Amino acid sequence: MKTRAGSAAEGAAPPARAAGLPPPAERGATVIPDRVVARIAAQAAR
Repeated sequence: MKTRAGSAAEGAAPPARAAGLPPPAERGATVIPDRVVARIAAQAAR
């Protein structure tokens, strides 16, 4: 499992900015912290 799972998501952010979209939180998107995603993934792997 990668320790920096957020790096892939961060790579997706610049194209969205280039399209003129506001940040995800301002668009009303749900922003889930990496450690919460990691905890859920660990539970699902069991």
